[in-house]
This record gives sequence, C-alpha cells and structure tokens, in this order.
Amino acid sequence: MGFTTLNFRGCSNLTKVHPSMKVLRSLTTAGSIFRDCSSLISIPAGIFDGAINITSFSSCFTDCTSLTSIPSGLFDNNTAVTNFNVCFRYCTSLTSIPSGLFDNNTAVTIFFGCFGGCSNIDQALDGNMFLYNDKVADFQQTFQYCSKLTGLGWQTIIANAEAQETPPTYTDGCFEGATSLTDYAEIPEAWK
Repeated sequence: MGFTTLNFRGCSNLTKVHPSMKVLRSLTTAGSIFRDCSSLISIPAGIFDGAINITSFSSCFTDCTSLTSIPSGLFDNNTAVTNFNVCFRYCTSLTSIPSGLFDNNTAVTIFFGCFGGCSNIDQALDGNMFLYNDKVADFQQTFQYCSKLTGLGWQTIIANAEAQETPPTYTDGCFEGATSLTDYAEIPEAWK
C-alpha cells in the first residue's frame, strides 16, 4: 500500500528538491506539500508526472517566498486535479508563469487565490491561460495584488470564462490590485 499524501510543509531550510525525487504514484493530494518552504528556490520538472490521481494542489507552494520559477508542463499529467486553491499564493519571488501551465487540467473547478500576492510576476498576462479550464466556478483572488502583471489578457480570460456552459460563480477580487494591467479601470467590478 502506498502513501496518499506527502508533506514537507514548513521545511524552511529546504532549498531544492532533488530532480530524481518523483512524487509517489499513489499520491491523491499535493495539498500543502511544500507550503511554507520559504527557502525553496526551484521545482524540478516532472516531479508530479507519475501522480496521475492527484485531485488537489491546494496550498501546494503557498508562502514559498524564494521560489523563482515554475517549470513548463509541471501539471501536464495531472488530469484528475480539480483544485488549485491558493497553489502559489505569496510566492513573492516568482517573476513569470509558463505558457500552457493548466492546459491539461480540464477538470479544474477552483483557482481561488492561485497566484494571489505574487507581486513580482512581471509579464504580460496570457489571456489563454485558462482556455481549456471550462468548468471553473471560482476565480476569486486569482491574480490579487499581482501588481506587475501587464497587458490586456484579462479581457480574454473574462470573455472565455463567461462563455463557459456554466460561467464562474465567484470572481470577486480576481484582478484586485493588479493595477499595471492595461485598462485596469475597465475591468468589470465583479472581477476587481
């Protein structure tokens, strides 16, 4: 019998995870697995590849304040995941979000606070970031206080979300404080 959870939460001296460490195949949640690992600098590509039954990445990297990047394809094999609640919240050293990060996560319903407080993400917001996530009910605080995000990507994100068969129920604060976004004043109040 394998583990269904694994936790390094609060390992404040952990600076890296060895690339040969692959998360156990029987893992069903990655909730809080690296939460509060304030010295963690990077995430090895492929770390979650074998864990195809993970349904939650809630708080997975919350408060990893030294994390500087997210590898492309990090969640590509995690097609059962439904929850990215505060996954990267307060990762204040992150400077970018890789293109297509959530493309294979088509069952997701929650992005609440996913990048909230990531105040150093300094790039144009990719409007197609959630293109394939058409079941999302909760976009609250997703980019809250991402004050360096730029561009008009918010328009496409909102248009795609509102075109879903069932549009999201919760959107308040999604772009709150993301004041560098182009035409920030035009973001609908329901999303700001």
